[in-house]
Amino acid sequence: MRVPLKAALLGATVLLPARADAQALPAGPAPGFPNSTSVSPGTVLDRLFDSYGRLLTGDPAVLTQNYQTVVSMTQARTADQTLAAVRDDRTAQPYSVLNGLGPLTGLYLTGAGASFGGTTPARLTPTTYAAPTLSEYAADIGLGTGASAGTTTFGNGTATPLAAAVSFINNVVRANGSTEPAKRIFERYQGATPAVGPLDPRYGNYNAITNRTALRASDTASLVVPAYLSSFPVPAVYGTTAAWVRGFTVTRAMIDANGGRPLTAPNVGSFDAAGTFTAATFGVGDYLPGVGTAPRPYRVSTSVSVPTLLQPVINGTNPYADGAFPSGHTNSGTLQALGVGFLVPQQFQELLARAADLGNDRILAGMHSPLDVMGGRMEATAIAATNIYAALYDASGNRLDWTNPANAAAYAVYEAYRQTQSYLAASCGPRAWAPAWRLRRAPPTPSATPRRTGRTTARG
Repeated sequence: MRVPLKAALLGATVLLPARADAQALPAGPAPGFPNSTSVSPGTVLDRLFDSYGRLLTGDPAVLTQNYQTVVSMTQARTADQTLAAVRDDRTAQPYSVLNGLGPLTGLYLTGAGASFGGTTPARLTPTTYAAPTLSEYAADIGLGTGASAGTTTFGNGTATPLAAAVSFINNVVRANGSTEPAKRIFERYQGATPAVGPLDPRYGNYNAITNRTALRASDTASLVVPAYLSSFPVPAVYGTTAAWVRGFTVTRAMIDANGGRPLTAPNVGSFDAAGTFTAATFGVGDYLPGVGTAPRPYRVSTSVSVPTLLQPVINGTNPYADGAFPSGHTNSGTLQALGVGFLVPQQFQELLARAADLGNDRILAGMHSPLDVMGGRMEATAIAATNIYAALYDASGNRLDWTNPANAAAYAVYEAYRQTQSYLAASCGPRAWAPAWRLRRAPPTPSATPRRTGRTTARG
């Protein structure tokens, strides 16, 4: 099997390691870093997304088209696209994108001690990429949610062949990598001077089933009403676009107008084990939640077609804790693709293409919009570049000698790269592999392109 070796073509646009030119590496930290995985002390990474905040309050055309695109794509979704959307929703993203390694997938999974089921192998065990079918998901919708992309030690306590690589990806590339703070900021957007901080725990503590008193109408009264929502029909229970965003307190008049029955709202309720949805009911004095300022596409339009298998996994108990922008799946998958691509630049473009497919699948699932996916890629790129920069440069911006053990952080990155290249070379065979740095120095002619002989039964 002939596999293109991309390293010689990547140039300064790629985070290319191993004796690459300095300009091929991050030149400086990203704007607004650091991020935080906790609501306390919060985050400033949202500054990277200031333009999205302006879209919420400005010309509605872009965001209107943004959501209408989801309607078009989900309505035209094929059976194969439905399967891909379900897989990329359910499978842990760091594992999901690893088939971007192509013929190297099984070798990497084996060396990293990866597992689709999430159970660490007891010892070095030949591993293939798992890609369940729709019937398998119908039997168990939880398949792959706990998949592991790798570990530093096997169950018997010995180090995995790619322990340094796994450590680099998890502790450097993916550090401070959560989208949750940014998602909360935009789902609860109130402009520059929020009356109730968007990271206030009251939003997260609300639950339409078990803790509906955590929020009151006064807590959400300052949420911005995005102009684009006026382009979509307001569900009858809300009446106005403002109430649709902010929610409202149920009055006796509302109950009387509903024939004396409690009120219900679209997508607010819970699913039982059989996947049956039960709408939450709201009586006089209850706070009925809105959709927030950056809602999931299926909350904006009933024309968005969510795959049947995914409907039971939507968050029906707290829309304010389930914002759409930026896409967490896309961010997580792209972070993994960037980290593995740094170590295996021969497959860098393929890994990024696979991460792009994952983002596209989030749109096809009806869970995210195109701008959500773009935001996820932006965040991942900013985080990965900043974290790698911090490891390879000193405080004055000077590139460190990563082959010198005295530069501990940089040397750990070097060891991760060297280990990965050496392991894959040994697994493929001596004539089937060329280190990335050698290709940059003297790219082979087409007739001399190395051929990998390693085999894998990677699927999907």
